[in-house]
Amino acid sequence: MEERYVEKDLMKKLKFISYGESLVDFLPGSRGKLRNVSSFTKSLGGAPTNQAVGLARLEENISLLGVVGEDEFGYFIKEALTREGVDSTYVRTTSLAKTGVTFITLNEQGDRSFFFFREPSADQTLRKEDIPMDVFEGKDVLSIGTNLLTKEPVRSATFHVANLAKGFGLDLAIDVNYRAHLWEDPSFAEKEIHALLKKCTLIKVNEEEFAFLSKGKSEEALFEQFSKHHCRALVITKAQEGAKVITKNFSLSAPAPPTDVVDTTGAGDGFIAGLLSSISHFGEGGLDTRIQEMEEEDWKKVLSFACTVGSLVCTKLGATPGLPFRKDIY
Repeated sequence: MEERYVEKDLMKKLKFISYGESLVDFLPGSRGKLRNVSSFTKSLGGAPTNQAVGLARLEENISLLGVVGEDEFGYFIKEALTREGVDSTYVRTTSLAKTGVTFITLNEQGDRSFFFFREPSADQTLRKEDIPMDVFEGKDVLSIGTNLLTKEPVRSATFHVANLAKGFGLDLAIDVNYRAHLWEDPSFAEKEIHALLKKCTLIKVNEEEFAFLSKGKSEEALFEQFSKHHCRALVITKAQEGAKVITKNFSLSAPAPPTDVVDTTGAGDGFIAGLLSSISHFGEGGLDTRIQEMEEEDWKKVLSFACTVGSLVCTKLGATPGLPFRKDIY
């Protein structure tokens, strides 16, 4: 891996906040329909939480902002985050709702399905007045998703977090992570997600999310649409085919390494963690500045690193067990 990734003019690594849901995933002891699975293993879950663990294992400075229940699953999450090296100071506990849980099932190809218990769950109780101002101090990047846009009051809180971060000078990176079944109205989902994307410097989507958001536009046209706001790079992941980045100066693709897939859960979370970590090792300044200064060879290394991290996630059951440590890649 070392020959594909060389740190360039390293002056200051970026410092990150990951915002969003913290859940407990129950991983199946066997493949097949949920009704036929007889045993499960408890694991950390929720895309922002998975990203935070991924960044911590890659030796990045990362804080998680969110809410868990005042219950055994909430305590499990906070203790696991501390063991992983994630700053959980800003993960609140609440008695208003229980920590959300998800049962995961796998088909024979390792593709996953989710069965959620989140109506409501603790992560959805966050309100604007709950956001601590000091979480943004000394940070450079807010990593955000869309799953907390589905309902109030947390929808307003999510936009409030995004606006506060920008007010403190942070750049926003988003892994769209669209889950259609969480939304009652697809057209409303599109409107709210587009509003958040307009605030983001780095946008990452998979092929299904690209199709949902682009409505037939080309990849370049979708980038052009959001580059009129804050977007400097659009990254599209393409499963076993790797990933593509589009910037104002060029577009290029990088392949994914061959992988014996056990479970695809969390591959995208690992990819975005690898992407942000890799960019943190190029140049200086904020995320916006670094992306604008990165050249094609830089992006080839960044995408290759991110694809490697995402692929390693697929080699183990669950979203976090396969997340690599930096020493595992070099």
